[in-house]
Amino acid sequence: MLSDSRKKLIDLVAPIFGADLVKTTLLISLCVTNALAIERQSVTTIKPLLIAALNHGEAHGVLTGEAAQWVARFFKTTAPIEIDVKTVKPLSRPGCMRLAITTTQAGVWDFNREKRAPTAERNSFTWTVNYCRDGSLVNEEPS
Repeated sequence: MLSDSRKKLIDLVAPIFGADLVKTTLLISLCVTNALAIERQSVTTIKPLLIAALNHGEAHGVLTGEAAQWVARFFKTTAPIEIDVKTVKPLSRPGCMRLAITTTQAGVWDFNREKRAPTAERNSFTWTVNYCRDGSLVNEEPS
């Protein structure tokens, strides 16, 4: 159901653009906004995210605590460190999957001076790991 302020906006703009077009555009924009919002779990290590990804196919978090403080000092930025984990492929051992882990942070300076942007940027790094529900790492190619 639309809020009163959204109804007033539709009433104001509808005579100009047509009521159906305004309502459809507003509804689509609300759905897209909600779809892009990701709820992130605060974590001090990535292990809870690895387990959550095994259980649900993906997990999203933000690093906090000592590890986050170290990364902030190293990259000279206090922007949140976002971590996204998703399953890539199952492994032959039950309870084990190949996981892709992406860390993202804004305000990062590239250490490669030849390719460095003139300003700090939002950078991401993705790596993969074979991880099992029991916490072990497996040296196996994905099936």
